[in-house]
Amino acid sequence: MRHQIISILIIALAMTAGKAAAQSPALAKADADLAAFVAGYGGSGGSASQFASLLSSYRAYMYAVRQDKNNPTALNGLRKVYPYLIDGAIFFSQNNQPDKALEYALAYIGLPRIEAFRNERFARSDYYPTICYFAATTAYNNKQFADAIDCFRCYIQTGEQKNLENSYTYMARAYKFAGDLNGQLAAIDEALKVYPTTANFLYEAINACIEHKANDRLETYVNRALSLNPGDMKVLPVKAKLMADKGDYATALPLYERLYKAKPNDFNVCRMYATVAYNHAAQLINGANSIDNTTLYRQQRQKADTYLKVAAGLFERIVTVYPGEVKYLSALADTYKCMGRDADADRIAAQIRAQGGTYVASNVKSLGTPSGSQDRQTAMSSPSASPSAAGGAYRQGGGVMQQSAGAGGTMSLADVPAFSVYAKKYVEAAINKWQLKDDYETLDEYKARVTDATREAKIKELAAVAESNYIAEYGARVGWNNLRLERYDAENGVFLIKSPEMGDMLLPVPRTNNEARQFEAQWNTVKTDDAQFCISDDKLTLARLTFRTNTGKKYIYNNNASLTYQNTQIDYNFESVDMAALTAASAQKAPAGGGAKIVNSSVSVGKSDIDTGIPVSKKSNDNLFAVIISNENYRRESKVQFANNDGEAFRNYCIKTLGCPEKNVHHTADATFNDMKAEVNWMTTVANAYGGKARIIFYYAGHGIPDEATKSAYLLPVDGFGSDVSTGYSLDKLYATLGELPAEQVTVFLDACFSGSQRDGKNMASAARGVAIKAKNSTPKGNMVVMSAATGNETAYPYTEKGHGLFTYFLLKKLKDTKGDVSYGELIDYVHSEVSKKSIVENNKSQTPTSTAAPAVESGWRKWSFR
Repeated sequence: MRHQIISILIIALAMTAGKAAAQSPALAKADADLAAFVAGYGGSGGSASQFASLLSSYRAYMYAVRQDKNNPTALNGLRKVYPYLIDGAIFFSQNNQPDKALEYALAYIGLPRIEAFRNERFARSDYYPTICYFAATTAYNNKQFADAIDCFRCYIQTGEQKNLENSYTYMARAYKFAGDLNGQLAAIDEALKVYPTTANFLYEAINACIEHKANDRLETYVNRALSLNPGDMKVLPVKAKLMADKGDYATALPLYERLYKAKPNDFNVCRMYATVAYNHAAQLINGANSIDNTTLYRQQRQKADTYLKVAAGLFERIVTVYPGEVKYLSALADTYKCMGRDADADRIAAQIRAQGGTYVASNVKSLGTPSGSQDRQTAMSSPSASPSAAGGAYRQGGGVMQQSAGAGGTMSLADVPAFSVYAKKYVEAAINKWQLKDDYETLDEYKARVTDATREAKIKELAAVAESNYIAEYGARVGWNNLRLERYDAENGVFLIKSPEMGDMLLPVPRTNNEARQFEAQWNTVKTDDAQFCISDDKLTLARLTFRTNTGKKYIYNNNASLTYQNTQIDYNFESVDMAALTAASAQKAPAGGGAKIVNSSVSVGKSDIDTGIPVSKKSNDNLFAVIISNENYRRESKVQFANNDGEAFRNYCIKTLGCPEKNVHHTADATFNDMKAEVNWMTTVANAYGGKARIIFYYAGHGIPDEATKSAYLLPVDGFGSDVSTGYSLDKLYATLGELPAEQVTVFLDACFSGSQRDGKNMASAARGVAIKAKNSTPKGNMVVMSAATGNETAYPYTEKGHGLFTYFLLKKLKDTKGDVSYGELIDYVHSEVSKKSIVENNKSQTPTSTAAPAVESGWRKWSFR
């Protein structure tokens, strides 16, 4: 035995030695690569290949530590690698490779937390909070939710406030997508300690509890939300339903009363209000039966009568809309019985029987007197919170056919989305993918493939596929609960079959050989199959259904009207094709001296939602004037993506939504220095002519540049040089000119940044040192307010999906949603909130719109409007 133990130890030692020997070449290479990286890097910015070598060394060291957590060579290597990992993250982020940047960021965040370094402290870069937030949002967008949660947690622990609220929000959602309800609610609870009055966190928690049916926790969040806003119409229905489900009808009743007043045409509210009123009356009657005091008994019965009257009125309204629904008729008859309206109850019972249903009355005899009296009412059963149980029992049969197994699913036809909604999503996604240029496709081939004509043909092809998919997907899921056979029409030889889900169907059944009589006699055993659907009036419609009797006969319902396909007009929004960028990319790949000519023209094959359905003002705003400069195609600098789209869209909103006469709007696309001077001079002339009554708007989308010496900001004309501010239009000069105008108000919108960066976040080609420079803030003068797209050294990003600048998109979206009837304060608050959130999700970087007012109007500008 002893010899065996010694042998095992020898083998183990040999294996360990073998591992060490195997690791040595790898670690030696990692050391050599790291030394080469440090020698070649020197803080110069690095290259992709250099950082790839760094990451390779990191991985080798980490592998060695996983094999032996105390490996001194590997641990020392990791200590040396650590400070360079953040540089790798920044390098790849600036080069628009977020996935690679994420690898370095995760390594930088995770390395100091491995077990071997538990008792060591690593010096963190000042950019540590930024890198944590970048890693968290990038991992979130990549659906790496475990990494996202970890990095959001690391960011929160830094104590930085800038992105704290967003971190809690997306960390909770990451838990949600990871299927961890407890983690999600724990994150929300933590957020609520920091933001106790933020309703959005409570909404997240409420939705989570509803999704996971965690009613025990749901009520806590609902009560907290209502303590912040007792009239919150998003939360009140949840509270009401919770109370009804618990049988606390006394609490649920006033909530449903309030909801019904706010939404009198909401069927579900009406149904629940009626049911809860009936059930509360039942509770009162049952309670009254145990009261010996005559006065108290009558008081409680009077309360019950009040609620029964409410229930009766609501059920009466419901059955006028659903006259064939026995469950609602039964509830109404039962309510009448409770009220002592026996004749009305009998009338409704007869109506139920006429429709082939069966009504069984409740055990309520009459309105009672105190205990001991002969006409005392027996205890009234308290039905559940469902109208079908509110009194009489509805029994299947007597003319009602149960849906046969396999004849459809459990989805109601009313719940099927409109075909246009389904097709729009499918076709837009497919077209946006189809119109991308393939890496192996020449520009000429691409131009030949993607044209207006081929796109229209592709849309038709995809729409046909969408139609087929829509019918197949939802046709298999739709079901129906009850089919009711009505009287036979001998003149036309058809039965009328009613369905609450499918509507009315006319089924041909011949009279010969008593087929119609036999069909009616066998109705309760009739089966259905071969359901076929089509699209009619933008909805899924039953086109054909086969009915089979137990004797083998089959009869076919055929909706001939529905078989004629009605073309549905769909307003598609496609991403734009940036032909200028494609041409430029092609030219860059051409051999030197090849004579490639770059044509700067954007070809748009689709529009954003803000470009369609623009609201039109009925009033003319004759004293409103607008100058719009959109500089997209620069002669010497990189283009500003979507700037001309922005300018054209802003022009349309000025004319249509703000009521500005078309002649009052000057839009110059790709303006030179002299173009910009001429437009500023025109504004001066107009303001002087209107003697203080004019209102001026100046809008600019394009490059902004800083003066590195003075930090002053400049607008860059398309013929300017990014490295020479003398070729730019001084923002100080613009503000001075506009501030001196004799105008009622002057508004400036700047969808530009002044850091030397372009819209994709990269530095402009001519930027001297490839770094962002924070321009000083210029001060508005006179009656002027300035709304800018970004703060300090931030970048004004595009919203690629929408084909606009991020700032301009949300600026115009607010004008569209409000039809232009919005105060400046409401406008900038909305734009600030939406841009800040969307930029993090879309670009993994912050963009913070700002507003600045001249001292003369600082106290009142937020109340300004465009009308």
